[in-house]
Amino acid sequence: MADGEAGRAKGASTLRSAAAGGRVRLVREGPLTLDLAGAAWATRVRVAGDGARFAGHEARARRLRMQVQGARAFALGAGASVTPSVTLGLRLDGGDGHTGSSMDLGGGAKEWRVGGALRLAPASGRGLSLRLAPSYGAAGGGLAHGVAPTARVDTEVGYGMGAFAGVLTPYGGLGLSGGSGRDLRLGARFLRGSAFEMALEGERRAGRGERARHGLMLRGRMRW
Repeated sequence: MADGEAGRAKGASTLRSAAAGGRVRLVREGPLTLDLAGAAWATRVRVAGDGARFAGHEARARRLRMQVQGARAFALGAGASVTPSVTLGLRLDGGDGHTGSSMDLGGGAKEWRVGGALRLAPASGRGLSLRLAPSYGAAGGGLAHGVAPTARVDTEVGYGMGAFAGVLTPYGGLGLSGGSGRDLRLGARFLRGSAFEMALEGERRAGRGERARHGLMLRGRMRW
């Protein structure tokens, strides 16, 4: 911390942050879907005082967001489709900083993408499994931003084995996109019938001339 009159001083600082979110499908009627999504985020920054020249300081901030998203897929033939979507959301900010509430309204469309998949796997889930999925096209807002179509190939190799009254499948995957993008995935899936699924996956994404990005994801699903 620097001050024009008192000079420079040092103090220990801590940053704590937490976030949670989820999505629930409210309606699924053929090609029409309606989802409700929510997310909450909070953070706290604390700077300890030195007991002499400056006192400790603390700042808190939080955000709550709820969104309703509707989408409908339209088939264009030859395996292609377009999916317009509309999003309506409410956001509430609080804490030390910008506070208040706002509403978000947005829309978008996903361009066509043609692809296929070749999968080899035992019916029981135990044993060697292979997957090869090539595709070509543009997706994720290409209509609005003029994204050029690209080719992509996704591959995955796994081996399922019995564990904990279910099937545990360690796997590895490689994705190549446009000749410059590369995704590496390592993880494990656990299935117990059709009622319970959990997966832990680590990912490394790298593009030509870009810094590599790493991620870790834990996801689960229960049916009743």
